Amino acid sequence: MSHVLKNIPESLLRYAAPTPVKKPRDKELNKPEEKHDVLYRDIKVGDEVLDILLPPRVFVGDNLDYYVQKVHRAPATEREIERLRIELDRKLFERGARMSGPCVIRRELLLQALDELIREESIACAETGILMAAWRDHCARTLKAYEDLYVSRLAHENQKYLKGNHIDPT
Repeated sequence: MSHVLKNIPESLLRYAAPTPVKKPRDKELNKPEEKHDVLYRDIKVGDEVLDILLPPRVFVGDNLDYYVQKVHRAPATEREIERLRIELDRKLFERGARMSGPCVIRRELLLQALDELIREESIACAETGILMAAWRDHCARTLKAYEDLYVSRLAHENQKYLKGNHIDPT
């Protein structure tokens, strides 16, 4: 199964080994990930919590077989938490993330680290994991709203600028 692992994108979130599955229907492949805006009060305990908060990823292997990879179910040890910190620092440096101001690379890596912390906490206490995931989703919605406002403001300023340049002095 090592030939399959070549095509999987790296992530700070710890996943279990991929398992082969039957070919999913096209509807399932095109269905958007329901990672955010889940009704958290309807979640049961156990493995279902992890599958809802951190959905498994589906991908195609080299031999065109479909695989599903769920997040790892084992609790994290102190050594794994330290490994996560070191790996995060290494990836931030390697990918050239800026340490101040907005940075897409830093945001992506920190979200992966947060997902790993949610995984670890959900295994220890499902309710705390659900609360952390709700907070993550709230922050994502807030950030998206700020980005939309910024883009809208830029568009408005551009319109005002263009309108101002077309006035003929007479």
